[in-house]
Amino acid sequence: MPDRLSTDTIDQELVPGARNAIRGCLRLKPEERITIITDRATQEIAAALQNEVEELGATHSVFLLENYATRPLTDMPEIILE
Repeated sequence: MPDRLSTDTIDQELVPGARNAIRGCLRLKPEERITIITDRATQEIAAALQNEVEELGATHSVFLLENYATRPLTDMPEIILE
């Protein structure tokens, strides 16, 4: 089952970059689906991306790698590939 990152305390400096990545670079649309794969070291950035996706209304899944495998990863966990 996918994870959900806390978006309660997002660093506001990350918001413009997340908005640009989701709406500008990816041009994600509300009817599209996206998967965000992150690790603990970058989960704050992923939370900002998740928040932007949620504001847009697109369907999404988020996976925190450490919840599914130990480092170093040699293969992508099957649940993420589904």
